Amino acid sequence: DVGRGQLQVDVSASLVRDVPLSPVIREGTALTRLTPLDADFNPADAGIDENKLQLTIGYSHPTPWGTWATLASFSRSHVDDVRAFLHPDLSGAADTQNQNRTILDDYLDTHLASHFGRATLLVGADLLYGYGRQTTLNGNNAYTVPLDGSVVLPPTTQLPVNEIGYVSDKRLFAGQYVQLDWKPDRRWDLVAGVRLNEIRDGKFATDLTLPPFTPTRQYAARQASRDNIRPTETLGVSNRVWVDGKAEAVLYADYRNVFKPAALDFGPDYQPDVLHPETAKSYEAGLKGAAADGRLSYQAEVFHMDFNNLVVRTESGFLTNAAAERLKGAELEARYRIRDDLIVAANYAYHDARFAHYRLFDGDANAYVDVAGKQLPLSLRHLASAGIVYAPPHGFNATLVLTYAGRRFLDEENVAPVGGYAKCDATLGYSVGHYQLSLEGSNVTNQRPPVSASEFGSESFYRMNARTLWVRFAYQEL
Repeated sequence: DVGRGQLQVDVSASLVRDVPLSPVIREGTALTRLTPLDADFNPADAGIDENKLQLTIGYSHPTPWGTWATLASFSRSHVDDVRAFLHPDLSGAADTQNQNRTILDDYLDTHLASHFGRATLLVGADLLYGYGRQTTLNGNNAYTVPLDGSVVLPPTTQLPVNEIGYVSDKRLFAGQYVQLDWKPDRRWDLVAGVRLNEIRDGKFATDLTLPPFTPTRQYAARQASRDNIRPTETLGVSNRVWVDGKAEAVLYADYRNVFKPAALDFGPDYQPDVLHPETAKSYEAGLKGAAADGRLSYQAEVFHMDFNNLVVRTESGFLTNAAAERLKGAELEARYRIRDDLIVAANYAYHDARFAHYRLFDGDANAYVDVAGKQLPLSLRHLASAGIVYAPPHGFNATLVLTYAGRRFLDEENVAPVGGYAKCDATLGYSVGHYQLSLEGSNVTNQRPPVSASEFGSESFYRMNARTLWVRFAYQEL
């Protein structure tokens, strides 16, 4: 406590040392079988290493008009990213990258929460400042490797550099907002809010290429910027239609109109353009509540979202704005407390994510293809999971979670389907006093499906990590 208010200070530091995997090339309608399951085509010094510091300061205190709260956050991170990527023709040729990246991320928010009878009025403003810069040393066609991954490759320090890229990006994202939460009685709750957003995004990029990558020494530089001012709105309503002790049922619906700046690509290629911001209008409605004297909680909802300017990655690795997408579906989840230390839970989701309008350039056909109506790559139609948690205050504890992910497509044209898969995660531990020792298993069934697109979009994919076992020792406050 400081005076009449409360001061909170959080400091965190993290060091991450990650060894990257090599993505798997897609050949036509399926992933290639020419490379072994865990073949590594990265240079000897490959790694994604990040050092990050973050400071968060918050202060709140009462005033005659309500509670005034301010939050400030400052984050600094440094990333060294060293990797290589096979050419999609599977000739064995590979391009290397050695990137040095610095990212600053600062945030300030201040708001006043006032109470008027059954209503709460929130008025505030915030400012997000982001800055990133990167230097990348590329070795295009740095080496040629056998596709069986049997060769130990040299570090990038021993390979020629024939492209040097630089990018810096500065962003200011300011907003002023008002939100009203009105509860006219115990059943109804209405929330309405509006926000004015101002965005300024400036980018400077250079690219120097050297022989033999280009016939002569070539240099390109470009500065680009984009300013946007746009209001966004949210509106929601809920009605508690039934209450019986700890059991209840609540109907709800809401509408949101949102947008955000396009993601910045820190890839190895020269991409000087500032993309359009992503915008979305979403609608959802559902039923949530509790039953069985509060032991059972549940939620069921349907949703619809119209997305414009979604940022997607092309087969050449460049980011671009897809014209329009439409997402709709339904989600169900339930959680049942058998005893205080034994809980079972399950959920199911049906998602239909499609391009509403997007003309994709197909390099093989050397023509643009309209993929309107096609499913988004890697978008799951069906996703379900079920689990059980046994967590007594002391002694043995355990969890078991089963997850099923359904069929999806690897590409925008939906000619490369991939089947569903099921995986299992489990933990077994023992706790005494403040201390807990646990064995944690991830993907214990060792499923290896493609789960994320690489830096080159639907051209190559990263597989799910293999079976992993962790031994964790933790100290916990009681």
